[in-house]
Amino acid sequence: MRIGKDVGTGAEWSLSSWRHAYDPSASDFRYVMDTRGSPELHIWRKGRKTYRTGPWNGLRFSGIPEMATYKGMFEFQFTDTADEVSYMYHACDGSPPSRVVLHESGVIKRMVWDSAALRWRSFWSGPRDECDRYGVCGAFGVCNEVDAVVCSCVWGFLPRSPVEWGMRNASGGCARSTPLQCGGGAGDEDGFHALRGVKLPETHGSSVDAGASLEECGRRCLANCSCTAYAASDIRGGGGGSGCILWFGELVDTRFIDGGQDLFVRLTLRLHLQSQSRLRSLSQSSLY
Repeated sequence: MRIGKDVGTGAEWSLSSWRHAYDPSASDFRYVMDTRGSPELHIWRKGRKTYRTGPWNGLRFSGIPEMATYKGMFEFQFTDTADEVSYMYHACDGSPPSRVVLHESGVIKRMVWDSAALRWRSFWSGPRDECDRYGVCGAFGVCNEVDAVVCSCVWGFLPRSPVEWGMRNASGGCARSTPLQCGGGAGDEDGFHALRGVKLPETHGSSVDAGASLEECGRRCLANCSCTAYAASDIRGGGGGSGCILWFGELVDTRFIDGGQDLFVRLTLRLHLQSQSRLRSLSQSSLY
């Protein structure tokens, strides 16, 4: 299976769902590679995005950390060159037959053959829960499936519409409680709040530099008054990762997930210091 795009011709390798289990004509759902930032896989229903995997981080898609447990069953190949951006997988020797299917309900499923039961079993699927629904918590919102109320605002942000949030509709997102103090591009009065273990937000409109260090990435963000967050683009080397993704607008479709990455969200220095004090005892977040 290959999903991706031929950069030169614009041709796509994608999946389309059947209209029904007994009707193989194409329905409204498509599984495609989005290359307008750090490459990631999206499910679209006509002109509406319903799910995204998060960007490729050198090992896996940031919103599917369980891919790390597939070693010995599948080998993943990600190509990102001037000619082609694509993702494909191969089954390892001795592994059971597998296939990837876009269901008519709009769920992408990795199926594995169960030779004892003589049937296909679902090995992984996405979206898997409420937090996987695209943009469920709106801009600068973050989703946590283990919380009774799954949506909350990133530290330093407040709901745009408290009434809607009170009705459990967080799609309007959040806004800064205090404007950034960036002066002349120096950024001396701003800092960062680190969200630990998240699926990185939508990368459409972001910039990527695979050659930069994470420290350099933070400095670049502070030097640009339009920069709202940064993260490592490659985690293969361990530690905090390397490479650089910079976001310049709203952060959309962020969620907490076991095995997720670190995202550094820009705040004023005052909120940075308040957050440092507030989150010192929390394990899911800290400050850089």
